[in-house]
Amino acid sequence: VSHDSKIILSASSDTTLRLWNAENGKCLMTLTGHKDIVQCCSFIPETNQVVSGSSDSTLRLWDRATGMSVHELKGHTGKVTCCSVSYDGSYIVSGSDDKTVKVWEVSSQLLLCSYTGHNETVSSCKISHKGNTVLSTAADGTLHFWDLLSAKNIRKYEVYSRLISHYSEVDGCFFVNQYAVTVSNEPTIKFWELTNPTTEPFCTIQNPHDQPIWCCALSPDRCTLLTGSTDMLLKIWSIPIQWRRKMLSDQDPEEDQSNWLELQDFNPQNVEEEEEVYE
Repeated sequence: VSHDSKIILSASSDTTLRLWNAENGKCLMTLTGHKDIVQCCSFIPETNQVVSGSSDSTLRLWDRATGMSVHELKGHTGKVTCCSVSYDGSYIVSGSDDKTVKVWEVSSQLLLCSYTGHNETVSSCKISHKGNTVLSTAADGTLHFWDLLSAKNIRKYEVYSRLISHYSEVDGCFFVNQYAVTVSNEPTIKFWELTNPTTEPFCTIQNPHDQPIWCCALSPDRCTLLTGSTDMLLKIWSIPIQWRRKMLSDQDPEEDQSNWLELQDFNPQNVEEEEEVYE
């Protein structure tokens, strides 16, 4: 959805993208150019452009006004599975089934660096609000926390471990300040404090859906969490007030121990009681 909430961008297996009027649902424009399934897309803030990633191993930048492809970003050797844009529109990060996460500069269209560390397909990637760190998840069950431009792996989290006959792919993530949320095929929702050296989630909601969870998103006001699943349900979760304050704050946890303790004491059962379900 565009920053002003007036336009919706969608990607399709028919190799196209479409721009839609969010108010009346009419298709405004169809973007054609990819040679295979379009896996992901995003608006680029502070510009009139959008970005898309495809199974044809490329990303493309598009002009929203003309619908023309203005740049093709080549570097991945496998399907591009996810992409994300920094809040200031300066950088794009992309993930692929070539097991890498790559950082691109929007203004120059140059590939700045490539992260290697995942052992399987990268399923999601996000840039922090400050634009200095990247979060990525993969089918190998890990969550990686990276420095944006140096490609240094700050910390690795074993989100879901392999068992003899079972393992769960991590399908989605987002993060605000030092907190991250991941969702998976388990299905579970896990909450992480990224500066915590124990690399353990501080809260887990078990079986919030009956089937795998494929995506999650946070509302702009940080009050609600949205999850989507193959059980054909979208669920909206109310986020406790102490979490909202922390996610909107730039303070380090060491500088605010009282709020940090409240977060650790949070009972996920309180969230489930406030759950609303939309079919």
